Amino acid sequence: MELPARIVYVCSLCLRQYDLLEDLRGHMMFFHGYKPLPTTGVKQSNVKQTETQLSKRVSMPPPSPSPPAELQPMPFKDFRLALRVNMRVPCAEISGCVYKFEDANKQTLHAKCHKGETYSCSECGQEQANWRRCSAHLWKEHQIDVDLLQCPVAGCDYKSPLSALVWRHMRVHKKWRTRVLRRELWRRRIQKQQQQQQQLLLDEATNSQAPLQPAAEVKKNKYYAEKTCEICQQKFVNGKTLSKHVKTVHNKIKPFICNVCGKKTARKASLIIHMRQHTGEKPLKCEHCKFATRDPSSLFKHRQRHLKDAAATTVPPTS
Repeated sequence: MELPARIVYVCSLCLRQYDLLEDLRGHMMFFHGYKPLPTTGVKQSNVKQTETQLSKRVSMPPPSPSPPAELQPMPFKDFRLALRVNMRVPCAEISGCVYKFEDANKQTLHAKCHKGETYSCSECGQEQANWRRCSAHLWKEHQIDVDLLQCPVAGCDYKSPLSALVWRHMRVHKKWRTRVLRRELWRRRIQKQQQQQQQLLLDEATNSQAPLQPAAEVKKNKYYAEKTCEICQQKFVNGKTLSKHVKTVHNKIKPFICNVCGKKTARKASLIIHMRQHTGEKPLKCEHCKFATRDPSSLFKHRQRHLKDAAATTVPPTS
């Protein structure tokens, strides 16, 4: 099975590769300053009208400066660079630090968090494994923005430390939706082609060897759609469970708060189990003994012990 030929467009100045011609045009205009060719065949009457309008505008005061142009939809490889185009101040605390910032004030905030190879919050002293987690902690807990990437759409306040999360957020805006979904479809298409190539190699290897018994086909549910986390590459059944994973694990969002001690939990079930510590309630009971607990996982482990004991008593003695 032959795969279709892939057409690649290459920039003649920086040799960046693109799969679509319109992506190459946008790259040339945004990064190299090229402008589209003007249309020809302008009528003489239009030229005279523009000349008269210009002569009238000479006596008028100069117009106010126009607002900055809104960022147009572009490929992800250029979008990632455009988000960090204003971050040009490097870190001066450690020579091996690769992070850059918008101004010297944010660079000094970053330098205060340096603790050798690790980082700690300059406000509360909480230690973090890397700078991305420390930056997210400063924003969520203390509302301090050091190097967060902001959505380029005017009026949108979304911020995130990762460009992939900002790119996924751009689906909210109608102008960017087709561009983000197009990249997702292209990624799936390439992944499917790679799987086909691997399957062809496996078929050739099995044909060269002795014939084996055909394996039973695994029937998948047609509603099953596997999702992969872009941060930790963990796989989930659908997008709903993936979004819960990103909110609770990576973004550390814990909306459920205990009214007694102030403990925060990511799930409502965890808060209910925690509240039983304050009330002393143990509603979960074992059917075989007097054991009672407040946690379902503890009850499950207790029942497993009963099953092991029952299996040990029923095993006949060996002669």
